[in-house]
Amino acid sequence: KDKKAKKAAVAEEEEEEEKAPEVTLEQVDPFLIQDVMDIGNGQPLFANFAWEDWAMLTFRFEVHHLIHSYRADVNDLERPSFHESLLGYYYQKYFKKNLSARSFGVNTNLELMELIKDTVEVASKCSILEPQLSDDTPLDNFVRLTEDHRRDRQRRYDAGDESAVLKIQRSAADNRGDNRGYNRGGGGGGRDYGRDNRGREQQGGNGRDRGGYQAR
Repeated sequence: KDKKAKKAAVAEEEEEEEKAPEVTLEQVDPFLIQDVMDIGNGQPLFANFAWEDWAMLTFRFEVHHLIHSYRADVNDLERPSFHESLLGYYYQKYFKKNLSARSFGVNTNLELMELIKDTVEVASKCSILEPQLSDDTPLDNFVRLTEDHRRDRQRRYDAGDESAVLKIQRSAADNRGDNRGYNRGGGGGGRDYGRDNRGREQQGGNGRDRGGYQAR
C-alpha cells in the first residue's frame, strides 16, 4: 500500500508540474524577481539584451557613481552635484574617456539624461544632476532598470513610435565584442538588432521576438 501511495503521489506531482505554465521573460516583473540570474526557468533577466542595452546599463551605472563620487569628494552640502553642462568634463575626469551626447544619438546633455531619467534627473530650477538611487544601490537594480527600459522602448516602437529606437554609435570595442552575452542560443527570426539598430534581435528560447525592433 505504501508503495502504491508513493507512486500515486509522484504521479500527481508530475501531473501538476506538467500543468504549471512555463515562466517566460515577458511575464515576469523585473522589479519583483529575486535573482536577475534566474527568473525561474534558468534564464537570466538580461537574456534579451542587445549591445545597446549593455551600453545603457553601463552608462546608468557610470553616471550614478560619478555623481555620488563627486558628492563624496567635494564634501560640501552646498555643492551636492554639478550642472548638466559639466557632465562631459567630470565624466572624462573620473573615467578617463570622452562622453558625447551625439554618440547616444541625441544632441544635448538634457536629452542624454532623459534616456536614464530612472537613474539621474536634471533639477528643473538649477539644472544640476540629481541621482535617483542611493550610493549603495546594488548592480542588480541597474539590470532591472535597463530591462524595464528595453521593454518600454519595445512597446513604444510596436505602437508606431520610431523615436523609441536607440541610435547609439557603436565603438570599435563594441564591434570586437561580437554581441556576446545576449545572443546565445539564438535561431533565425529576422535581422539582428545588435548589428543594424532596426531589426529585431534573433529569436531563441520560446521563439518570441527579442530585444530590438522590427524594421517597418
